[in-house]
Amino acid sequence: AYRLAMIAAGKLDATFVKPNAHDWDIAAADLILAEAGGALLDRAGKPPRYAGEVINHGALAAGSGELLGVLAGVIARID
Repeated sequence: AYRLAMIAAGKLDATFVKPNAHDWDIAAADLILAEAGGALLDRAGKPPRYAGEVINHGALAAGSGELLGVLAGVIARID
């Protein structure tokens, strides 16, 4: 969550989020990031959905712009 807030503040360009992050680990920071113009994406290139049956989202990429696209491409290739 700290790294997502750092991206929102402009102190970090992009990051990966650990594969075992749960809703309660990232939901608030995801909102802060989105309000700042960034995004958090899963392996399919979609934002995570919260409060569902899945509380653990696998690998995620966070950032904005071109670098987010690069990181999202990396996690899309993870088996």
